[in-house]
Amino acid sequence: MWSFQYFCSERVALAYQRMGYLGKRYPPNEYTSHDFSEMGGLMLTEGTLSNEFLIKATGSTTVA
Repeated sequence: MWSFQYFCSERVALAYQRMGYLGKRYPPNEYTSHDFSEMGGLMLTEGTLSNEFLIKATGSTTVA
């Protein structure tokens, strides 16, 4: 079922649906990162998303 062809927000939507936090009105591939942002207005069936915050990385990373 899991493949590297998923968009990151699609994986989040699928996980939320499987945990019962997100309804199944729309399939996971209909969600974008905007939906999970403060501006997206996503309505969860349980709980709420916290406010966004910036994560700043320091140093350099190398991807092989």
